[in-house]
Amino acid sequence: MRSKNGQFEKGISGNPKGLPKGDAWLVAEFQKHGTKAVRTLIELLQSADEGIQLKAATAILDRGYGKPRQITETINQAVVAAIPRVKEETPEEWQARTRREMTDMAIP
Repeated sequence: MRSKNGQFEKGISGNPKGLPKGDAWLVAEFQKHGTKAVRTLIELLQSADEGIQLKAATAILDRGYGKPRQITETINQAVVAAIPRVKEETPEEWQARTRREMTDMAIP
């Protein structure tokens, strides 16, 4: 069951039966080639094409260390915190304050 915000309630799965059992053979087939796939990614790090190097490095890092966490919640909190200030400022005041804040954050 979903809550009012559209998310599943705590303890309720959106996929209670899990993966269809018919897909288990496919997963097993792919896993047979896992070692070769890893070796291929490592070889691609030596490619003359920097785009291929980047994709291989990203795949290795994502699988070895996990994808970077999204910071959307932090950004959303900052936006919500700024709303009262925006209502109190004219567009010109907001623009001037934002420029000052961006200048303060600039790396020397």
